[in-house]
Amino acid sequence: MSLRQHKLLIYRLKRTYGQSIKYLVPTTNAHDILTGAVSRAYTQFNIKKAVVMPADLARSFVYDLAFIASGKNFTHGGFFDANNRVILVSARDFPKDFLPKIKHHLEFDNEKWEIKTILTQPGRAFYAIAVQSISNAATVGS
Repeated sequence: MSLRQHKLLIYRLKRTYGQSIKYLVPTTNAHDILTGAVSRAYTQFNIKKAVVMPADLARSFVYDLAFIASGKNFTHGGFFDANNRVILVSARDFPKDFLPKIKHHLEFDNEKWEIKTILTQPGRAFYAIAVQSISNAATVGS
């Protein structure tokens, strides 16, 4: 696909499945020696529309006969990754010359999400960001 086609694809996905998210860049950490409390400050900017993929598309697992035969005691369930998501963000939605990093965080659906991996498309039309839920969003920025 060409860069133009990538941009058109992400534009159409944002129009159809776009969701508002907050992008958080940690700026300072303070540690209180007496109480042990850690307070963090973030620089935050809003992304009006990012494509948040459903959790069930993030990972799939299929049992095969060899797996069931070798581990009969472990066949009562499967992997459940409801707290993992993939988010597609257009490079245009970030400030100029900004590069997302793994130490940054996202906030949406009233939860704070930690960035696990970042995949960049050729020409940086958009970023595919894999995130994992880490806490309730009520604690963000405190």
